[in-house]
Amino acid sequence: MKWKTLEHNGVLFPPEYNYQGISIKINGEKRKLTEIQEEMAWAWTKKRETPYVKDKEFIKNFLKDFLERFEKEHHNLSINSFDFSEMIKIQEKEKEYNSRPEIKKKLAKERKERREILKEKYGYAIVNGIKTEVGNYMVEPASIFMGRGEHPFRGKWKRRAKPNEIVLNLGKESPIPQCSIKGKTWKKIVNEKEATWLAKWHDKLTKKDKYVWLSESSTIRQEQDKVKYEQAIKMRKSIKKIRNHIKNNLGSSDKDRRKVATVTYLIDKLALRVGDEKDTEGEADTVGATTLRVEHMKISGNKIEFNFLGKDSVRWKKTLEEKNTKKGKNEDYTALLINNLEEFTKGKKQEDAIFDKISSSRVNKFLSECMKGISAKVFRTYHATNEVIDYLEKCGLQSTNDEYIKIYHAKMANLEAAKQCNHKKTPTKKWEENMKKKENKINEVNKELRKIKKVINNQKYSCVLCNNKLIINKEIAGCLNEESHKLQARKTKNSKSIKKLERQKIKIGKEKERLNRKQVKLVERHDKLKRKFELDTKTKEYNLNTSLKNYIDPRIYKKWSEKVEVDWNKIYPKSMQKKFIWVEKENT
Repeated sequence: MKWKTLEHNGVLFPPEYNYQGISIKINGEKRKLTEIQEEMAWAWTKKRETPYVKDKEFIKNFLKDFLERFEKEHHNLSINSFDFSEMIKIQEKEKEYNSRPEIKKKLAKERKERREILKEKYGYAIVNGIKTEVGNYMVEPASIFMGRGEHPFRGKWKRRAKPNEIVLNLGKESPIPQCSIKGKTWKKIVNEKEATWLAKWHDKLTKKDKYVWLSESSTIRQEQDKVKYEQAIKMRKSIKKIRNHIKNNLGSSDKDRRKVATVTYLIDKLALRVGDEKDTEGEADTVGATTLRVEHMKISGNKIEFNFLGKDSVRWKKTLEEKNTKKGKNEDYTALLINNLEEFTKGKKQEDAIFDKISSSRVNKFLSECMKGISAKVFRTYHATNEVIDYLEKCGLQSTNDEYIKIYHAKMANLEAAKQCNHKKTPTKKWEENMKKKENKINEVNKELRKIKKVINNQKYSCVLCNNKLIINKEIAGCLNEESHKLQARKTKNSKSIKKLERQKIKIGKEKERLNRKQVKLVERHDKLKRKFELDTKTKEYNLNTSLKNYIDPRIYKKWSEKVEVDWNKIYPKSMQKKFIWVEKENT
């Protein structure tokens, strides 16, 4: 999957900070800030209504970087030493002005026009002569680093990347684009035909390379996706063979082979990341199987407890426990695993690597002994896809089920994959508040349902009463003598009563039908709200989009959606639908 020609306009740099010469108070003394001090303070006060400003680690990291921009005598100040009132007033005034309907509309229009102009220039590359969309083409602005989970750098100042730090990937014959900052030049131009990135730079804070990629809807990236899922299918077909190969080597006489087998066993058993491989976004993982340290693991009897910060500094906690069959044989080889781990950690310090000298390439070489072309990172794709397959098969939905029930189960299957891959997220600060609102809606519908049931019961009583009156009147009519003048007048009156009761009966019947229809709709609405509430509760700490986007074979959802007759695009957010166009094409 190499490109032959590649041409693009480089990357766009965000505008410089608009210095306003704002003053703040430090221990009651007014002080005008320098440009960098003001930029950092502005970013801090923008976060004042978020939970971050209550996070001790976040405060500590920000303060350390912020104080470095001041004289030494200020280096021991606390965040409470600073009074940002003047800056906050400016921000609130700006927010109030921008929230005016006419200004809001004007700014939105200006942003849209600017976005369209910039997208036309930077948002496309010419790949093999074809105009192809680019992902995010703007270099990140200077900002407070937020991180994910318990990232140790959260709160630190992340400076902007400079043009002379940017490496561009271009075709040999392609013109070198001009930098959007006048008079500045790029660090280097390379010609890496197997890469789908257009630009990269090294982030000095996180020590990771950052990339600008071709869009996920580009042909090259879609081909890469397809290959990834094809590998997972091959793994599924050969999983017994692979696992036997791993288990047969857990007790190898060669210590290094035992190490490799143990690492691979953990990758499979716990859906662990490999550890030293780069993911699809080009960022090295924090900790994975090959990079586990002694401090990340604890053996207690027949249990192995793992606790460490994984990718994006998300806490990863799982326990392996030895389970024996009735015959006393250990099916999952945990006892052998414990012996190996005890041997590999013996005499080591807490900060030492458990699997020293074992790399991802070594693991991949080990796997290739039983299956050519397979890599360890395919295990996570295999496991995520497998979780979805198993769930969808067990839920047993049919085409006759309502659409919302189908979507609910598709998301529940997605949740199983997210759990398996440990795709955690931090709930939003308004999560509890939003859930309370949803709970109130469910209670309102419940109240309405009880009310309508009572009305329906009253209607049933009215209908029975009306019917009984009608029967009595008809019996009276049959007893009346037609020849008697008085009786004739009574008969006429009775006939009118019968007609009135018949009309009333029809009216009650129609009202009853209307109420029954309303009740059916309310029951459905109640079920929808209840399922949504349940889903939101279960997914509170899990990010479904990561596994949906990168690990679950979309063809599984496509096949299932055709079987149960639901639009498969409703399973994927709009932002993801372009990524899986190849699935549609495959079925035509």
